[in-house]
Order: sequence, then structure tokens, then C-alpha cells
Amino acid sequence: MRSDAPCHRPSPPPTPTCAAGARAGDRATRRRARQLRVLGVALALVAFVAFGSAAGTGAGPATDAAAAATRAREAERARQAAEARAEDLSRRYDEAFAINRAADAMREDWQRSYRDLLERIVEARTALDAAHAAWLRGRHRRHLRGAAKAEALATLEADQKEVDALYEELADFRERARRAGVAPGWLAEVEEDFPSLAAAISER
Repeated sequence: MRSDAPCHRPSPPPTPTCAAGARAGDRATRRRARQLRVLGVALALVAFVAFGSAAGTGAGPATDAAAAATRAREAERARQAAEARAEDLSRRYDEAFAINRAADAMREDWQRSYRDLLERIVEARTALDAAHAAWLRGRHRRHLRGAAKAEALATLEADQKEVDALYEELADFRERARRAGVAPGWLAEVEEDFPSLAAAISER
């Protein structure tokens, strides 16, 4: 028997979502930054000890006070330069760490919004599948007549419109992410938890 309902293909049930591992990457970034700052300070101390020793051993007997003073000034300048390089290195790593933190926050925000959207699509498709199945059962058993038939058809059409609207929102979201410079891999990490939407995502 020919059905008056819109053509629809039921979709498989959604796959449970998984928590992203952004926090582990954030901890690793902080650990690397601390290690690099410690390394920079250690280099400054080594330079200070080395130049200080050179100044002490090179002075020799107090027969040339001017030469000894010159070497001492050179050693002090070298120590200060080493400290300045260590501070600059630490500052750069601090800046890199801050940039990484900002990028991690941006990734979490986009992934959270994307996951919420995909979950809403799964829920809407599940409702549409149920409405379509109910429509087919009623048509097959000839239970849908009059007001009941009109109500079932209205529910089916409303659920279909909801899914279509969410697909448009999905396309808009992906375009906004592209313009904002969001790495495709960020969205792909979320999409792995929604294999039932792979075809719909690839079309948008």
C-alpha cells in the first residue's frame, strides 16, 4: 500500500559520548613549561659559577690589580648576560604556555558547543524515527483515520522539520568554525562519538 508519509530512512541508535582528554594535555603543557624554566635558571647558575671561577683563578697573585679588576667586571657582565638570557627564556616559555592555555580553552568551548548540537540532532532523529514507525504501523493496521491520522501526520512532519532545521544549524556551525580558524581535528574528535551522523556531517 502506498504511504502518504515523507520518505525517511531510520537511523541507527546513537553511540554514547566520551569525555575529551584536553585536561591531560593541559597538565603536560604546564609540566613542560616548568621543566624549561628550571633549565633556564640552572643554565644561568652554571654560567655564573664558571665565570666566577675563571675570574678567581685567572687573577693570580696581586701583581696586577687592574687586570684582576677587568676580569672580575667581565665575569660579572657575563653572569648578568646569562641571567638575562635565562629570564628571557623563561618569559618566552610563559608566553607560550599562556597561548597554549588560550588555545585549549578555545578548543573546549567549540567542542562543547559542537557536542551539544550533535546530541540534539541525534535526539531529533530518534523522535523522527519513532514517529515514522508509528505512522507505518497505523497505516499497515488501518488504525489511522480522521483526526488520528491527521495528528500522526502532523507529528511526523513537525519532527522532520526539526531535523531539517538542525541540519541547517550544523552546516552554519561548521562554516563559523572554519571562519574562526578552528582546527578540523577539534571537530573530528567530537564526531568520533557520533558514527550514526557521519553521512549527514560529510554532506555539510
